[in-house]
Amino acid sequence: MYDDNLTADRPNFVTHLECGMTGKVYEAGRLHGLSRVGRPLLVRYDLSGVRAALSKQELAARPTDL
Repeated sequence: MYDDNLTADRPNFVTHLECGMTGKVYEAGRLHGLSRVGRPLLVRYDLSGVRAALSKQELAARPTDL
């Protein structure tokens, strides 16, 4: 089944990934597993970019899926 929400081209506001233990920065847009110390990587976003591109109403109106 075709779902526009899953295939729509949208801006990506991810700036980088970061180790939750050491703070080491990992490149966004690449496939990573765990950090070098075996910890999950946290996703960091450009929140001011999100704020400038989307209103609260636009964000709230999106379907609640991944």
